[in-house]
Amino acid sequence: MKVAIYARVSTADRDQNPDNQLLILREYAKNREMEVFKEYIDTEHGYLQSRPALDEMLKDARMRRFKAIIAVRQDRIGRSAAHLINLAKDLRDMGIGLVFATQNIDTTTIEGRAWFTIGAAFAEMELEYIKVRTKEGLARARAQGKQIGCPKGGGKNHVLSMTPDAIRMRKRRTEMK
Repeated sequence: MKVAIYARVSTADRDQNPDNQLLILREYAKNREMEVFKEYIDTEHGYLQSRPALDEMLKDARMRRFKAIIAVRQDRIGRSAAHLINLAKDLRDMGIGLVFATQNIDTTTIEGRAWFTIGAAFAEMELEYIKVRTKEGLARARAQGKQIGCPKGGGKNHVLSMTPDAIRMRKRRTEMK
């Protein structure tokens, strides 16, 4: 069976690296004698429904270039239950399954579709808990008098808090003027 591999990390910097997911997914496909059509990798937050590699993969899905998409877990594709369920339905209408390697979920089976739906609800709940914990942490930090975000007016410290990509883009913009 020809499959697409999908991996996503929230950001390309820090400790997040899609290679961990790709190793698992390549091994999964190899052990099941699946032919990998293409690997799609995003470095965007999961709550974004539109991501460059996801969009490209869905375009290829509409062209029936593979029979299934494999990802490590449901939360790698998205965290909104509605988005995940609609995506699975759209793919199913195209004859394409979703497989989540570490969760033993395969939407080409009746049981897999049931577990997928349950898992989508939990993925969305986890996203909501992350938002709540983040807001609570920011409120605590503000109450303790800590600076949140970049200093007002930028300054030297502002550049230090920027990612290397942002610094390169700013430098290129300055050089173009």
